[in-house]
Amino acid sequence: MQRFVWDLHYAPLDWLPSQYPISAIYKDTWREPRGPWAQPGSYSVKLTVNGRSYTQPLTVKMDPRVKTPPARLAGQHEIAMRCYDGLNQVHDAIEQIRKLRTQLRDVRAKVGQGALANSINALEGKVGALEGAGGGVRGGGGAAGGSSEPSLSRLSGELLGLMGLVDGADVAPTTQALTAFEQLQRTLASVLTRWSDIKEKDVKTLNGQLRQANLPLLSTE
Repeated sequence: MQRFVWDLHYAPLDWLPSQYPISAIYKDTWREPRGPWAQPGSYSVKLTVNGRSYTQPLTVKMDPRVKTPPARLAGQHEIAMRCYDGLNQVHDAIEQIRKLRTQLRDVRAKVGQGALANSINALEGKVGALEGAGGGVRGGGGAAGGSSEPSLSRLSGELLGLMGLVDGADVAPTTQALTAFEQLQRTLASVLTRWSDIKEKDVKTLNGQLRQANLPLLSTE
């Protein structure tokens, strides 16, 4: 007879630096950060071996000692999941920006001084400010590098902090957490819109200049 242990979390955020609690046991503690806790309910476990799949129903039950109403727990879960989804959106944007910055450095090395070099430098500065230089888990979507606008790196830290806060106990989110969540959702939408505008306008404009100079075009895919 075999026993399998499910940690009841959504998929971990493997692209973030690994962390472990101070109580971690060597090779016997999950790495952090993990995804949000799964909600109580009915699930299916699927095992595939040698091309054959086996499915078994599984029921996740709430600890009977928890007295928080299910509706409030559902509200907590929704905030955690939206932070989780936001973190993955931020990650995708950062990956695209880093690929673009590599391309900008490569093409910058092929041009001398002049208008084209200035355009490349301007776009590099713009996407660099949008990416940011990293951030902590607190704050309210603030700026990075002296910019008056929030960065993706700072937003990533704040989303992660809020997700951990609301998912850390089986209680309804506090008023402060709800306010922070609403602010971060607005910040997320604003930052992703800035990135879309850069791709649709700035990158296309620079590609026009690169095309005229017979240089490789930039890609944001």
